[in-house]
Amino acid sequence: MTHALDMSNAGDYPCEAELVMKRIILMIIGLMPLGSSLASDIDEPVAMRVSEAGTYYIPVQINGMEQMDFLVDTGSSHTIINEKTLAILKANGQAKYATQIKGVTADGSVKIVSLYTIQSIDIGRNCVLKNVDVAVFPGENRQILGISALSKVSSVVFSMSPPSLQLSNCSGNHKEESNALMKVSALR
Repeated sequence: MTHALDMSNAGDYPCEAELVMKRIILMIIGLMPLGSSLASDIDEPVAMRVSEAGTYYIPVQINGMEQMDFLVDTGSSHTIINEKTLAILKANGQAKYATQIKGVTADGSVKIVSLYTIQSIDIGRNCVLKNVDVAVFPGENRQILGISALSKVSSVVFSMSPPSLQLSNCSGNHKEESNALMKVSALR
């Protein structure tokens, strides 16, 4: 059974037309890596460990420190490290204070936390991200791989079976490269 898309009255229903267009765009974007040259930009998947609670953890190494498991949390706007990790980074001159921000914890409580920039995060020993902002929560809380790190790559694929995270264009913070290309283009 074939369905035709009738957009003749789309002007009368901009919300519906926008939803249809967004669905089409998402379908196209979702299919592009499968059949285009972009597939070569996708790195090997990094295996994740599933906890008994059903949360996903991934091996992370910060600035060459010992590898640690980070909770993968796309609902966290920042990558989060604990005070113990920060103390080690500061002792080695590898964490630069940026500012303070409001941090909202999973239970809804609000805390003022410090934001630092760290030189590098290596996810699964095959995806190095540079100059990542991290929030520091008190104590020895679990550490979280959040959007401040994941936004440094051009795409993230979260696979359930087997549990893995696939990140593309890891070696080169695509935002910084895009900004540099725009500056070069502006000079021409």
